[in-house]
Amino acid sequence: MTQVGLRSAAPEEARLIAERGLPFYSPRAYRALGGPERIVETLRDPVYVTIDLDGIDPGEMAAVGSPEPGGLRWDGCGS
Repeated sequence: MTQVGLRSAAPEEARLIAERGLPFYSPRAYRALGGPERIVETLRDPVYVTIDLDGIDPGEMAAVGSPEPGGLRWDGCGS
């Protein structure tokens, strides 16, 4: 499992990610890669993709269940 755009997690989720060494990319880390190619190269078949609209900034996608500032294209830090 690879997560892209993770901005927050419950303590149990964060522990599981750390314990299992699951790859994840914060919005800032994702942007630093310059595109999805480097992530795609690490995936193995079969690949299942889910898109959580909460990963998009509420200014771009307001109708989400858990709005939180930031997102894959902007995180409020000017980078």
